Amino acid sequence: KAPPAQGPLVVEAELTGLRFAGRTSSGIHYADAAGTPRLRVGEAVAVDAAGRSATLAAAVDQGRLEFLVPAAFLAGAQYPVAIDPVISPEFGMDTPVRLATYEGQDSPSVAWDGTCWLVAWRDFRMEDPPFVFGARVGANGVILDPGGLQISPVGDFLERPSVAGRAGEFLVTWVDSRGGAANVVAARVGDDGTLPDGAGIPLSPQPQAQVHPSAAGFAGGFLVVWADSRNDLGDGNTDVYGIVVRSDGVPSGDEFPVSLAPGAQSGPSVAAVGGTALVVWSDLRSGSSPGQQDIYGARVVDSSGGVGLPDSAGILLSRSSADPKAGGAPGLQLNPSVAASSDRFLVAWEDRGKDAEGDISATLVSLEGVVLQPGGIPVCALPALQSGPAVGSDGARFFVVWEDRRGGGQDLYGARIDASGGVLDPGGIPVSLAQINQSRPSVAYGGGSYLVAWDDNRSGLFTDIYAARVTPEGGLLDAAGLLVSSAENQQQLPMLGWNGSVYLAAWRDFRREGGFDIQATRLTTAGSVIDPWGIHVSTRGSFNSYPAIGASGDDFLLAWEYQAPGDDHNVWGRRVSGAGRVLDADDLPIAVTDGEQFRTAVQGGGETGWLVAWGDDRADEDFDLYAAVVDRAGRIVTPQNGFVLSGNPELQFSVRLAWNGSNYLAVWRDSRNNPSDSYDYANRICDIYGRLISPAGELLGTEDIPICILPGVTKRYPTVATDGTDFLVAWEDNRGSDYNIYGTLVRSDGAVVRPAGMVLCEAGGRQLAPTASFDGTNYRVVWQDARSGATQIYGREISTAGVPLDPADGFLIDGEARNPLLPWVASSGAGRSLLLFQSPSSPSHVGRVFGRTIASDSHLPPLFDSQPSLVAKVGDVYSYAAHASDPESIPLAVSALQLPGWLALTSGSGGTAVLSGRPRPEDLGVNRVVLLAGDAYWTTAQAFEVVVTGDAPPVFTSIDPAGTGIRVCWAASAGRSYRLEASEALGGAPWVEVATVVADGASACHLDSAPAGAARFYRVIQVP
Repeated sequence: KAPPAQGPLVVEAELTGLRFAGRTSSGIHYADAAGTPRLRVGEAVAVDAAGRSATLAAAVDQGRLEFLVPAAFLAGAQYPVAIDPVISPEFGMDTPVRLATYEGQDSPSVAWDGTCWLVAWRDFRMEDPPFVFGARVGANGVILDPGGLQISPVGDFLERPSVAGRAGEFLVTWVDSRGGAANVVAARVGDDGTLPDGAGIPLSPQPQAQVHPSAAGFAGGFLVVWADSRNDLGDGNTDVYGIVVRSDGVPSGDEFPVSLAPGAQSGPSVAAVGGTALVVWSDLRSGSSPGQQDIYGARVVDSSGGVGLPDSAGILLSRSSADPKAGGAPGLQLNPSVAASSDRFLVAWEDRGKDAEGDISATLVSLEGVVLQPGGIPVCALPALQSGPAVGSDGARFFVVWEDRRGGGQDLYGARIDASGGVLDPGGIPVSLAQINQSRPSVAYGGGSYLVAWDDNRSGLFTDIYAARVTPEGGLLDAAGLLVSSAENQQQLPMLGWNGSVYLAAWRDFRREGGFDIQATRLTTAGSVIDPWGIHVSTRGSFNSYPAIGASGDDFLLAWEYQAPGDDHNVWGRRVSGAGRVLDADDLPIAVTDGEQFRTAVQGGGETGWLVAWGDDRADEDFDLYAAVVDRAGRIVTPQNGFVLSGNPELQFSVRLAWNGSNYLAVWRDSRNNPSDSYDYANRICDIYGRLISPAGELLGTEDIPICILPGVTKRYPTVATDGTDFLVAWEDNRGSDYNIYGTLVRSDGAVVRPAGMVLCEAGGRQLAPTASFDGTNYRVVWQDARSGATQIYGREISTAGVPLDPADGFLIDGEARNPLLPWVASSGAGRSLLLFQSPSSPSHVGRVFGRTIASDSHLPPLFDSQPSLVAKVGDVYSYAAHASDPESIPLAVSALQLPGWLALTSGSGGTAVLSGRPRPEDLGVNRVVLLAGDAYWTTAQAFEVVVTGDAPPVFTSIDPAGTGIRVCWAASAGRSYRLEASEALGGAPWVEVATVVADGASACHLDSAPAGAARFYRVIQVP
């Protein structure tokens, strides 16, 4: 019901049992006493009875969680109102690193609302179709929404969004094709980042297309205009229409025509002063062909009866001379943009009449619709292409920004224009000269400076959204640009292995521009992340992808496919010890030869080493299977670049491996019985084949094993696990109406128990990507499942006799993660397994790897109740009394998994231990510690870093802005070395080295030039 008083409403929740662990773009995180993430409180949403919603700001205060419901939402709400926070269990694999968002972002638009800017853009982070995302930017250049705001509820819009701002709120418009036709949709964004309009506001639900919307604050609300094809008679012509939207998001009156002139009117832009707006567009009325195009405009005036249209015939803005009666300028006049000062408008456009490459021209227009420079203003007529102008105003003067190719690449320049039309910067001001291309600028004034936003391809991989502030005097405040479209590093393609003590998880990681890396971390049986700082397995060159893991003894072997730009894929590998050390100085060349080698599988063979297998087209474009044996020392002991595992005609692909203590079993999908020339390998009709292989790499038997060759049925993506004697093979199978999960036992001698396969799941919807393990008692098959309409993770257990256990269609493992994909499961035995999958993080919506534990009982893991001291001083005794407890009072012990040499752990009874030692000068810096608390069922880790300081711990003396950077100073000892590190947030984000400085006196300083608009925290560490 409605609250008894006006104003915002604060809702408080009290949390016990977990501690606050930090805040990121995906929510507020809580961890157990061991530091393991256990709970994420994502965005909270208030929804009223009419379906209107608002995203709520959340705050943490001691043990309370507070949600603020805005007064504006409450005042307009239809009651009852529900408040729904998104709460989910979680553990991620490592500490996120923020960087440019993977995939493409383009077509930005920017506006100011009196408090901050909002930049909105088209975003492909969730791949096709694109969505509308945005981020607020403070007057000081700080990005207020580092992960971005998802503004459009779904993808499938066509063109660049447009943003308008007024008095504490924004209106974002875009083209949406959900209904089949391209229509204009809008949504408001509060200056606090709230999104009250849920699915958006349809502005023109016509069956014909509307494109290129533009919006401006207008008469206490907004004016939105667009190009409209409702009157198209088949010649492709569009008109300009508009509609007024009230400040509460409700359209005011009907849409109305701004221009119905003959020919096409396209690419409209709008600006307003109070209740007077000027709409401008590119117009074909005076040309018999597209070779003649002019810029026209018309005013829209607020009136008591709606809107007035005093310029129904349109105002010709691009004339051929200063004569007010002159006709249109020759050639093409394109891409107009308009801004309003306090008493006039400036219209700028791309002029190709005199220079086919394009110049920038402009004119001033009074509020009465008089063209003040009929002959135009030559803003920039230098050689090379100038195009795509955008205009902003500080209330007195104007700033025009455009794309410019004078330097060979595509850069951004700008020029100020005064109220009389004088160009104050005839040569233009460089706004961005970054490498490769910058394009599609947008500009808005507020907070004492202009903000220019644009597409930027400086990474050479995808376009990102960058911005920079420019003062009214033409000073560039952000020379390097502000990265606006950032998000956590994307993680994909998770894999998992178990060595008898710890799990090792690995994935493809996007944490650097220009390529993908292979990253990893160790985990305990309870899912505690042992290496939150991550293990860097390979950063080789460009694109490292599709990792696979196997354990032999205590060590793991990771293999993956690597591709340099323009080259084929090859297979490389590297060993990682159970202690988390990368054992090989360089990557191992497992298969580096002609053709493509990719989609690897790795399996450890007890203490003997590993078998690696992959798809290979060196001899057959349809792909054969090759394999290699790698011994425990990292030596490849089979022929160079592998031996043929299966070289039959047609496709052999998607290989998986298992080891039963005596031999390996390789399984794969195979199209030898269904010849095809199709390159759509994923949908070829395939069967499931296999082969037994000795530890030395000898193929056993005389031919491949037909595991399931039922005719006319597509069988894909097999998986295999072993109970130590026999094997279970499972696969995707479309013998029903859709893909389901089938499987069979294969005996240790290769005999197939059920050649037609047995049903493991035939629920509605698709079941895909099966993965299998053996938990010490039963097999466990896990898959992604769409039976509910949304993707979830299901599983089913199968006995060692090959009997599927109840429930018949499996049990739900994860129904809370958003669109979980590519599950992978491994088991530590005793009925316990660990599941990994990739899922979009919230609210950044980039793929991250998450995990869940699966157990056949309900026992709970132990918890660390103590917190360590994180600082030690050279020569002084460091001591930490560690204590862990078990929720079920099961006996447990504390042990050390990783310690620096100067520390020792003395274990006590009842979950106690003392960690102590005296650091030496050579121990200065960061020392990593991992403690374990284990009972009979689970093991939990506590990972932390102890910073060892010298005789006089460094203390900051000043942290001050200096030009475009930050100057950091601290008290120091002459001759000592210090490492300055920075982090984006306390308690979660990683510390990254900024510089190492040798002090030449009692203080040391460093100028950090990297912040680029993000909040930054610093620490300084004395090092040897």
